[in-house]
Amino acid sequence: MLSIVCTLTLSCQFIKILCSDAYKEFEKEIPEDLQEVDDRLEEEEVRLIYIVHYMLTVKKIYTYPLPILVPDC
Repeated sequence: MLSIVCTLTLSCQFIKILCSDAYKEFEKEIPEDLQEVDDRLEEEEVRLIYIVHYMLTVKKIYTYPLPILVPDC
C-alpha cells in the first residue's frame, strides 16, 4: 500500500500531514462507487429489455398483412 507523508516547515515547527488516511478512505470508496455504477447499468439494461420487448410487440401487432381492398370498376 502506498503511504505518503508530507512535512511542512513553518517558523521552525514541523507539521506532519499524513496523507495515508485520506488515501485509505479513497481506496474504500472505489468499490462502493463501482458497485453503484454496476447497479445503475443493470437497471438500465432491464429498462432496455422492456423497451425492446414492447417495440417488438408493437411491430408484431402492426405488421400483420392487411387485405387490399380494390373497388369494383
